[in-house]
Amino acid sequence: MALGKRRDAPIITPLIKIDARNGKVSRRDREQDNDGNWTSKNVDIAAEDFAAIFDLENVQIGWMAFANGRPNFHLVKVGADIGDPPSDGHKEGFKVRLKLSNGAGNDVRELASTSKILWQSLSDLHDEYLDGCVKHRGKLPVVGIAEMARVQTPSGTYFRPIFEITGWTKRPDDLTP
Repeated sequence: MALGKRRDAPIITPLIKIDARNGKVSRRDREQDNDGNWTSKNVDIAAEDFAAIFDLENVQIGWMAFANGRPNFHLVKVGADIGDPPSDGHKEGFKVRLKLSNGAGNDVRELASTSKILWQSLSDLHDEYLDGCVKHRGKLPVVGIAEMARVQTPSGTYFRPIFEITGWTKRPDDLTP
């Protein structure tokens, strides 16, 4: 066949959102109605109920743009040079995969953000991970939110999740890099 074999469509990982503007945590679920139409529904998760296994071994950083509801990511593994932004609309951001637990769901999700507040929270969590991964070789951290700290900036009031590692576990089979 001259066209060659067609690639399968990419698998889209469902999202988890942490909104620094109001401190809300939610997961975005996709649902299909009887007519085959897809819709998105946000399901709130109380910060104190949040628990997830974070794949901090494979965090990505780089450039992100969200135009017309569609993400455009240019990411590299932590430690690599992110280069210049592809456009004026791209901002620095991060992406991490995680597996929800503790009644918040039990599936793999993706947390991606350009928020400076969330960047700092994830950076602090990553430092804690690096400190503990030598002792817990081959395991991933189980992470909760100790508190949603109120942060006052010149541009307004924001809420910063203070992540805490509550345990360590082997990588779940479905939490692939």
